[in-house]
Amino acid sequence: MAKAYAQKKLETVAFHEAGHAVVAAMLGIPFQRVTIRPDAVYAGHVALGPGDPPERVCPWNPDWDVKQARQYWKRHICGLLAGALAETLHTRCWQQQPVDDEHTDESKALEIADYFDPPTKAMQWVNQLRFQTLETLRAPQVWAAVTTVAQELVRAKALDGAAVHALVCNRVRPSHLGTAFDLERGLSYAH
Repeated sequence: MAKAYAQKKLETVAFHEAGHAVVAAMLGIPFQRVTIRPDAVYAGHVALGPGDPPERVCPWNPDWDVKQARQYWKRHICGLLAGALAETLHTRCWQQQPVDDEHTDESKALEIADYFDPPTKAMQWVNQLRFQTLETLRAPQVWAAVTTVAQELVRAKALDGAAVHALVCNRVRPSHLGTAFDLERGLSYAH
């Protein structure tokens, strides 16, 4: 019984991390690897990078370009929200993350949104992006990619970014990779 529970928990973590990784791959967010090997803080992790965000998208920079920054951070918010949403689709059970925990994806998304809008509008923006990301994950090709990456994670425990990109490209047609999220118009992938 304990072994079955441990396997179920591992699969849940794999779907969570696969959601992050697949959306990152689809939106062109560079990442080095995804793992479901737990550490002191995380049950799994997507290591972003290499490199820091461009200076023009950082609000403390004097050359901050608000329009470019908003587009850049929209992609990252969608990537953050994709983990919990993929986990929810897999388990069919919504797991509310505590907003006051600074390590949750939700709190990180709200922290980013707060740079652009007052708290109420920031929450509305994050909720719009949450719905958009959920609809994209529910698309058959995208969900097939998430499932494939999650299954590979359960088997291998870690995948590099190139392996995830290859798995995503095998499931989602290359012509849809850049258009899965129409961030300019706020529409989701519908196919």
